[in-house]
Amino acid sequence: MKILCDTHVHCYRFEEFGDLCDAAIVNFEKQGKSDAKVLFFTDGQTDKTWSRLQQELASGFYKTGGWTLTYLSEATLIQASKDQELLYLAPARQINSVNKLEYLLLGCDQALPEGMPDEDILDQFGGQYAVICPWSFGKWLGARGKLISDLAQRKPERFSLGDNGGRPWLWAWVPQFRNERSQVINGSDPLPLLGEIKRVGSYGIQFDLQGSELNLGNLVKTIKASQHKNFGSQLGLLKFISLQIALRRAGA
Repeated sequence: MKILCDTHVHCYRFEEFGDLCDAAIVNFEKQGKSDAKVLFFTDGQTDKTWSRLQQELASGFYKTGGWTLTYLSEATLIQASKDQELLYLAPARQINSVNKLEYLLLGCDQALPEGMPDEDILDQFGGQYAVICPWSFGKWLGARGKLISDLAQRKPERFSLGDNGGRPWLWAWVPQFRNERSQVINGSDPLPLLGEIKRVGSYGIQFDLQGSELNLGNLVKTIKASQHKNFGSQLGLLKFISLQIALRRAGA
């Protein structure tokens, strides 16, 4: 079963949820045919999309933006359908370590504490979930960059490095990505700015699912097994600069 997956999705304005799903379909289809399209909603301190969806689905199904959502309890996934299109939505959590490094826990659907030591995050959660430390502007430099390099060398089985569509293509040299012991996993990571949801599904991974059933456990197991192909392209430099300026003006 061929899967297309965006591992790092946020929806900061829930009224745009339907538009986000529309954009994901368009972007995924640019990668060719697939058997299933998956979005991991990485809930953080301000973005509570998965939690909101769980509340809305208490009655069994939920409609928004032309999409009908149904919770698949045996698969631990949400199925979103519109006309002939299907998306599968999966839970994840985003937390910050004591060093202000981000970690995504794919498969996690519970609230987690902020500010844990980085190594404790990997030791405590790296076995159960697919843990990703995504690249972030300015955070992988200096002492924190050395920490990521050290952890990637010593604990490659506990987490993966993450790349995102917000990295400018001119920033091609990321030394941590040259570590052959650690895999790199793409995710779009849309910013809390208008129009950013259009990037969902444009930067992600493609893989053949382990196991015969599409469910959260098999998705997480396959992603952890390092058997995927990355897809997507980085931002242009001018676009990157304009987004950073907009972020600072918005105080995000």
